[in-house]
Amino acid sequence: MLNLTTTTKRLKIGKIKLYELLEITGIEPVVKGRSKFITDEQFGLLRQAFRSNIDFQDESNRVEDEAQDESKTKPEQNSELIKTLNSEIEHLRKLLERERELLTHEQAERQSEREERSNYQAMVMMLQKDNQALRQQLLAAPGAD
Repeated sequence: MLNLTTTTKRLKIGKIKLYELLEITGIEPVVKGRSKFITDEQFGLLRQAFRSNIDFQDESNRVEDEAQDESKTKPEQNSELIKTLNSEIEHLRKLLERERELLTHEQAERQSEREERSNYQAMVMMLQKDNQALRQQLLAAPGAD
């Protein structure tokens, strides 16, 4: 089994791209402790999805190059180019929306962690005050005898 950090290094991609590929392929990593793992078979599926994504990008680059090379294009070629570009725009919009959702989720997690840390600090302060009060009572008690 491979952890996600090793997977990103082997595929030479970032975590965000990895999570996109996991979502596209429907792969759910196994959580063990604080780490997430995938099997070798799942890694193979991710690699295929990544390669097909690269092929899609290469194809879109090729379409753009052909469009620039031909100064006069036929109407059906224009409509095909428009369809391709519209599908790419839609794909990019979906990616942007996923990025925004991920960012919102991470910001919410950070906020909850800050609140939790603040609560722990308040609890520690109260315990310290109680400890100090008890210490004062113990110091005052022998003087009363």
